[in-house]
Order: sequence, then C-alpha cells, then structure tokens
Amino acid sequence: MPHSSGGGSHSGGSHGGSYSSGGSSSSRRSYTPPPLYSNSRRFGYSRYAFYEGDNITYRYVRNSSREISDLIILLFALPFILIGIAYIYFIPTKIEALSTNYDTTVYVDDWADILSDSEENAIYKSFIEFQNKTGITPALVTDYNSSWIEDYESLEDYAYDIYVNNFDDESHWLIVYTEPETPDADFNDWYWEGMQGNNTDAILSSSVTDDFNESMQKYLTKQSYSLGDAVSLSFDELTDNLVIGKTTIDFEMLVYALVWNGILILVVGGYFWSSKDDRKKLSKSIAEAKTKGIKVDEYVLEDTCEYCGGVYIHGKHIECPHCGAPIKPMNKASNS
Repeated sequence: MPHSSGGGSHSGGSHGGSYSSGGSSSSRRSYTPPPLYSNSRRFGYSRYAFYEGDNITYRYVRNSSREISDLIILLFALPFILIGIAYIYFIPTKIEALSTNYDTTVYVDDWADILSDSEENAIYKSFIEFQNKTGITPALVTDYNSSWIEDYESLEDYAYDIYVNNFDDESHWLIVYTEPETPDADFNDWYWEGMQGNNTDAILSSSVTDDFNESMQKYLTKQSYSLGDAVSLSFDELTDNLVIGKTTIDFEMLVYALVWNGILILVVGGYFWSSKDDRKKLSKSIAEAKTKGIKVDEYVLEDTCEYCGGVYIHGKHIECPHCGAPIKPMNKASNS
C-alpha cells in the first residue's frame, strides 16, 4: 500500500514520511537458578548416596552449571542475530531503476488553477527526467484546503485517497498541494504531502525523501519562488543527486546494523559475562558434592555391616564405609 513520503505546511514546517518503525517493551522479574541439590527426581540431576553417620541419605545433584535458561536465551536471541546478519548483508546495496511495465503517464493536474503554462511545462520536464532515471512516475495534484479539511483527518489521508483512486500500482510518487480558494496576500495557508508506492522505497528511502522535503519546504516558504518553481527545482536537485545502477553503502542501514548488533552483544554477551563468576563457583560446588557422594541408580540394595551396624550399599564397596571391615560378597551375604 502507498504511504506518506512526508510533507509540510506554511505554518507548521515540514515532516517526514510514515515509514513504519517498531518498538518493544520488556518487564524484568527475578530469576532463581536451580538448586545444587534436590530431594526428588528432576531433569539435569543424578542420584547420589551420602553416608551420614551410620545411615545413607539419597539426594539428587546437578549434573552441570549450565542451565536450560541459557539455551532459552540463545534460542530467543537467534532471530535477532539473523536480523543483525541481514543488516550487514544489505549494507552494500545496488539501487536499480524500476521496471516501467505499468501505466507511466505523467500527470500534472492543476485542479486549483495555480500553475501557469510555462510552470506546468517545467514540471513535466523535471518529472520526465526523474522518471527516465528512476522508473518512478511522479504526479502533481493541486487543490483547495476545503477539499480535505472538512472530510479528512489530514492531508495525508486525502493524498492516500487520491493515490489509490487514480493508480493501481505501487510505482508512483504523488505530490498533493492545497491552499485556500482565496489566499491571504500576507500569509498563504498552504499545505503539501507526498504519497509514494511501496515499489519506490528502495530509491525513495527516508533519507532521500527527507532531503527532498527540506528542499520543497524551503522553496515554498520563500516568496520569490512559485509553486511551479518549488516542484521543478526540488525534483531537479533530487534527480541530480540520486545514484542509480551502482553499488553504494547504505549509511542508514550501516547505523542500524551497528546499533542493532551492539545492543545484541551487550544484552546476550552481558548475560553470560555477568554470570561467569557464579558459574565457576557453581561448577566447583557441583564437583565437591559429587566427591562426597556415590552416584547410584534409582534402585539399590542396602545391607547392614555385621561388625558396626552401619548401613551400606552392596556392589559399591569391598570394605564397610563406616568401620573398614570387609564386606561379604553379595551372593554370600544373600545366602548367609
């Protein structure tokens, strides 16, 4: 769908186009990492037996200092990483002229009868030169303020309506200019708005249209320039400055890439960097816990030492872990 390329007014200055931009909000909550021990089975833990006094206590010990949250963070960050790579990939851009396989008739519809014949001819000439270089077909419509002030919320809405009712493609660039039916000689309350098709975005980027808007507003504000002068001069300057068919560095994309990837590195890298000391301590605690216990299956065979009465696990010792007395083999212990 077409969208605004920007515009302005005599009283309010110029404004940029309606390029979409995204925003996000986030909420923070406290995060409690999984404990070192667990009394019940859980993912990422192994069962250990701990000899305490004459008895055995069974607890589950974490296998690693790595957390499921680490994987979740990486999976969550993956799309943003890919976007960052895409930004870098598209920094070198080759801007090509649009294909002219659509109705490329150039229109200058002076509904408000503001332009002289010579001004219309100058605008046609500027439009044709711009079209030959870019493949984009420009159009100009003049009208009165009353045509949109009463029935539309803004001139942008009115320009959109004119675009979709006159062009069935996304390759036009429409400029709509309005003023009072009887302009005040001291202050002409004029307005203007650009409406561009989506196919034009690669050429008419926000930085390009911002420059055009600045020129258009400058010429319209100066009393020494007529509307015709403002339109033809602004298009001539734009046509001269546009680079078509050559590979260039999109500096706007470069800034986006640097900011995007910088934020990504700070957020994701900061997450892992800030927790590295905690991970080292946790790894040490896990290693110590495992040396104090014996890794066992869910089902074990317990027995009692016939010398000290301490409980031990068959198949894990050749001596009683409590008193050091020899332990009978399992078959002899079961037959006695």
